[in-house]
Amino acid sequence: MRLTRRSVVRTGVLTALSPVLGGVGVPFLGSAARAQESAPAGNAGRDWKHGLSLFGQLKYPPGFKHFDYVNPRAPKGGAVRMVAFGTFDNFNEVV
Repeated sequence: MRLTRRSVVRTGVLTALSPVLGGVGVPFLGSAARAQESAPAGNAGRDWKHGLSLFGQLKYPPGFKHFDYVNPRAPKGGAVRMVAFGTFDNFNEVV
């Protein structure tokens, strides 16, 4: 098979749409449809957590009020002044 822009775009679109089309029963995505049929329905039996940690225990308990680096008594209000000299097109040498 020759790799062309059209084949790459077609493969990307089919890959992105495979979860949607798998539930509809599109014949060329039969394996995705079978995988959805074997999955348990609904949220029954799932133990939901408030966070995820890759290293050890979670730092914050469920329902925490603010992060450690946030000052909840910080002053509110004020004004923001931002300067913008041109746009991203300033870096384009062709224009």
